[in-house]
Amino acid sequence: MQAETRPDTGDIATPERLIARHIEEARLQLTHARERLKFDRRRVTELEDAVSNWERLAAEMRATRGGLTK
Repeated sequence: MQAETRPDTGDIATPERLIARHIEEARLQLTHARERLKFDRRRVTELEDAVSNWERLAAEMRATRGGLTK
């Protein structure tokens, strides 16, 4: 007679464990999204500054040379 094998109850995916796993994954995704948003906001500021600098340079060149157009 063979001994009965029982599944390890630690590996059973209970609803509570599945929900906890989803919550953990969602929190991780939220953390990554927040980090990306901070980076993207900084990048937008850098690009706004760059556009402003180019526009200022163009205005200065138009004023001194009279030949540069938008």
